[in-house]
Amino acid sequence: MLKLLAIGFRLVGLGMMVPILLFLTVAAAQYFDGARDYQVIKEAIRLARPVSRSIQQYVPTKIKGYDATPWMVIVFALAVRMACRNYADRLWSHAEYLAHKRALRRLRAARPANVEALKPVEADGVVSLVLTGDEHEDASLVVVLVSEAGQVLAQKATRVGEDS
Repeated sequence: MLKLLAIGFRLVGLGMMVPILLFLTVAAAQYFDGARDYQVIKEAIRLARPVSRSIQQYVPTKIKGYDATPWMVIVFALAVRMACRNYADRLWSHAEYLAHKRALRRLRAARPANVEALKPVEADGVVSLVLTGDEHEDASLVVVLVSEAGQVLAQKATRVGEDS
């Protein structure tokens, strides 16, 4: 569910490109002589006019003869886009965290009797296990890397106390 919500926020963020491009076209047209003669510019201005008029009712928008309304909309749309992307990333990361947590719980419940500990790999790729008692010092062991689905990805023979 969280991943679906994250995808929704990403789509909203992507959708914010429409007003950004529309108002960027309108904003750029102000600085070019004769730009308003082109049909595509006329259509962009027509589409942007309702939003521009609404903003102009409440906020002063003229700066040295140029209309700042398109830039205001662009900044707002960029802020919304950035917020949506950040929130989507956070939701996705949290969903991944919960999935790993569930997988770890399943692995712990299904571990064989000779397994001392199951631990997820840290972000830096390091796993450290603490063994109780000194009787394990320099003992042989096999480190096994297991996927969420329980498949063995890799295994390596090593000794307790050794960095491998």
